[in-house]
Amino acid sequence: SIGLQQYVQATQQLEEARSLAKTSQQTEQLARLTRVRELAQEFSEALQRAVSGMGAGETFIVGKSTDASFVDASPERLTLRIEGKNQSWTMTELPIGIAFAIVDMAMDREHPRSLAAKAAFTLVHPASQGKELALNRAQQMMAEAIDAGVVTQDMAQVFSDDYKLP
Repeated sequence: SIGLQQYVQATQQLEEARSLAKTSQQTEQLARLTRVRELAQEFSEALQRAVSGMGAGETFIVGKSTDASFVDASPERLTLRIEGKNQSWTMTELPIGIAFAIVDMAMDREHPRSLAAKAAFTLVHPASQGKELALNRAQQMMAEAIDAGVVTQDMAQVFSDDYKLP
């Protein structure tokens, strides 16, 4: 539910998981996953703030040079005009590069806390799954956040943790 941006449900599931954690390793993993939920939610809230503050026709750059214009949005869906065509996505399908470009309007793009939030969101975002380049960049951002002291050293492990119970 974290990846689906259902944070209330995710919080409840994480609370329920506390009673299932039997080992110190599981307790530590649960703490990291809880932190991922907090950071991903922070990113999602910034994304919603940025989208709700946009007006029709407002333009911004995605990546290094792609022009995008805001067309319309609801809490579940976003429509942008890119390369002469209107394109729509649900918020869980939104390409990570577009999500980053929009969030940069609401968060300081280089602040270590923002980098941690971007990394956590990328880790759980369905549109990033299986995208090695996005996940590698997320690891780099998390490492920068760790080096700056905004998240604990063990957060680097979220990229290799196995959350399946035996």
